[in-house]
Amino acid sequence: MKSLVKPAFLALVLFGCHQGTLTEAVTWQQIKSGQLLPVRTAEGQRIYDEYLAGLKAQNLSPEFSVYQNIFGMDKHKAVWCVEKGCPEQYRLVTNNYGYWLEDGVYQLLMFSTDPFWDRGALEQKSEELLKLHFPELFSEAGFEWVVHINPPTNRSIKGLAHAHIFLRDRWNTPSRLPTLIHRLPYNRLPATESGS
Repeated sequence: MKSLVKPAFLALVLFGCHQGTLTEAVTWQQIKSGQLLPVRTAEGQRIYDEYLAGLKAQNLSPEFSVYQNIFGMDKHKAVWCVEKGCPEQYRLVTNNYGYWLEDGVYQLLMFSTDPFWDRGALEQKSEELLKLHFPELFSEAGFEWVVHINPPTNRSIKGLAHAHIFLRDRWNTPSRLPTLIHRLPYNRLPATESGS
């Protein structure tokens, strides 16, 4: 199966986003308040919509895309997992279709193969993965993060639980976060001709 978009834009994150008349990026204050109304730039939304349309044209689900592109499963295993479920796994990844965020705020996602949206478990696993991959967040001053779980109405990957993790480095300019985030071991895996 060929990738539907260039590898740099390979969809790893497929979730609902506000498409109204918002004209400003989401602020750290909105994220911290819990009053997050997700929004993408017009170009980001266009690219995201094209990718979703491509999945739909191939009768593929967003869950299939996550199993294949984030968890690295071949086509047969991904289909099996969509239909029957898979053993519990977790991945912390960057977001190719991230929200439009104010400068200095970064977004990660924590995906689970678990279909159950247990807020406490998602928050706990997100923190565990942050500690594993970015111990600096816990040992150095200046870092902040918020774990956000979209309400059911804003989820386009309804069959796989996941959390949005927003981070900022409030004391350092330039931020140390891009260097830390670049260390994540789970990179996007473009689909190949064979579908694996």
